[in-house]
Amino acid sequence: MSKKYKNENKQIRISLANISRNWIDWFIKIQVILIVILAGYIIIKIIPENVSDSNFLDIKECLELPQEDIDNCYSDFIEEYAGDKSIKELLSILENNRRDEEIENFCHPMTHAIGRYSLDKYGQVGDAFDACDFTCHSGCYHGVMERLFLTKEDIANGKQHITLDDLYEKVPSACDRENFNNPTDFEIFNCLHGVGHAILYSIDYDIRDGLKVCDTLSSQFERSSCYGGLFMENVTAFDKSQRDIIVGDYHYPCTKVDSAHQVDCYMMQTSIMLEFAPDDETLAQECSKIFSMTEYENKTRLVESCFTSIGRDLSNSVRLGNPKRAFNACRQVPEYTSICNSGVTNALIDNSQSLEFTNIYCDMFSGEIRESCFQNSESYLNHIVL
Repeated sequence: MSKKYKNENKQIRISLANISRNWIDWFIKIQVILIVILAGYIIIKIIPENVSDSNFLDIKECLELPQEDIDNCYSDFIEEYAGDKSIKELLSILENNRRDEEIENFCHPMTHAIGRYSLDKYGQVGDAFDACDFTCHSGCYHGVMERLFLTKEDIANGKQHITLDDLYEKVPSACDRENFNNPTDFEIFNCLHGVGHAILYSIDYDIRDGLKVCDTLSSQFERSSCYGGLFMENVTAFDKSQRDIIVGDYHYPCTKVDSAHQVDCYMMQTSIMLEFAPDDETLAQECSKIFSMTEYENKTRLVESCFTSIGRDLSNSVRLGNPKRAFNACRQVPEYTSICNSGVTNALIDNSQSLEFTNIYCDMFSGEIRESCFQNSESYLNHIVL
């Protein structure tokens, strides 16, 4: 009856060549944060340690209901269960129950319910976001955005779907800085990234219409943050049948979207490629093919984005004791080895906040590549601000 939720991966921040300094600045900010989300790094800010309650396992009763009723059941359970518990306590309890297989498989949609409750509790996006953390791949943030677009009153009045008009009305101001107390770029990004997720699953995975909503945001930083969440949702959708992908087509939907959206599309694209690529070397070959694809503009930026995505997606192999996997993939096309390496090392640093794994990885190379790998890792660790 139930479908297993596949873990969301976290995304990257890296500068691209041949672009203006201002473009580099905002692009780096976005990709630093995106690595955190895609590589599976969980930051716990001020979460009470070892908060546990086996009564939380009663939420599994929701899984016995028809699929269309499960999310409402999660929400009802959280509202009744919460009592005087903080949002971080609820998330910590869920985290400490992930040894249970069903909790682990469905932890992301369960944290969506906690996020919906967070906005109900605090009434505005900034405080609701401050109460959340990254447990189960940022599901709490996504739930906040879900509730922002569709309130309990909407549901009570029979409204079941968010319309494009709703999105056009609410998205432009949803993540305004005045909605936050002392907002950081990271919090603003996460809000906009969550908006991107919410947009796509709210309009039945129509990528083009969703991107048009993101386009209403005022700055390139805001728009790109929204694009990233939208493209991630198209990969990590809970119901995989809804995704806009073509099995076996390594470049779709990036071939479908406008040139303004293609860099952000390729920042996620190798996560799609990995689903049907016969081996990792195929990823490098497909990224290189971008140069021969006549429908593309700004091909250098797209190739760099694609190779960075390879590095990010294969970074976990280093942490799991198989650095040779990422090493072999990144050196397939020598002129892009350093770009790919940055995707690997930045993701590793965001996971560990240290050079523990990057030292193992960089030491596999020799000469200038090895030296630049170490230097870039040290520079990234020294300057990352989360």
